[in-house]
Amino acid sequence: MTYSYYRLPRDVDIDTVGKLRSDLLAVVNAGSGDVIVDCVHLEFIDSVGVAVIGQIRRLLSVHDRSLRLVNLDARARRPFELVGLADYIDVGEREPA
Repeated sequence: MTYSYYRLPRDVDIDTVGKLRSDLLAVVNAGSGDVIVDCVHLEFIDSVGVAVIGQIRRLLSVHDRSLRLVNLDARARRPFELVGLADYIDVGEREPA
């Protein structure tokens, strides 16, 4: 299976979400497979960042593609759980081999 890969920065908030959105849209448009988002460096994500991840997930699902978050620690996962998005996004412990 082919996939596209994107690594989140340390902080995703209102100041960085525009770049995140454009970067993820470029990744989505450049490939035809699923998208893996590596959260290894992520320390903080606010509700605006979570919303962008949700929007990208919905965009991919329209085209029978999926979004997977990998290397997401418990602290960074919490905002996704609070808004119920963790139930709709594949959250993996480690990136695939």
